[in-house]
Amino acid sequence: MNAPLEDLRRWVLELRSQDIDGAEFLSRIEARRAHYNRVLEAVGSLEIPQDMEAEVQEELLAGRRGIQGFLEALGALSEWERSRASEDLDRALALATQANSLLNQAVSMNWKTFQTYQEAAEEFLAQVGYEGPSR
Repeated sequence: MNAPLEDLRRWVLELRSQDIDGAEFLSRIEARRAHYNRVLEAVGSLEIPQDMEAEVQEELLAGRRGIQGFLEALGALSEWERSRASEDLDRALALATQANSLLNQAVSMNWKTFQTYQEAAEEFLAQVGYEGPSR
């Protein structure tokens, strides 16, 4: 999952090549910031069954940290748009790369959790004689 990071890189290139102006760049930043804040709110209001809390806690933490990292990167990109200092851009992209890594870690953990539950369900169904949907 690299789309969020690639979007930011593409926006920087578009701004540098003057395909978009500073106002459009900042508008995209603000739209993405609003999206990530909605995601954080949704994650915070998830109702997780008690028997699953321990298993998903780590992946939720990694996901939240990744989203918060992207929010920090977006703030740094806004600063870079004003300063156009290469060190500000380097910092913003480093933050976004780290955030992207955390999101990928969360997705990977989520997939492993899903696989574990699916395997357990299939094993249980096989034990009770269920052979799958009839064709």
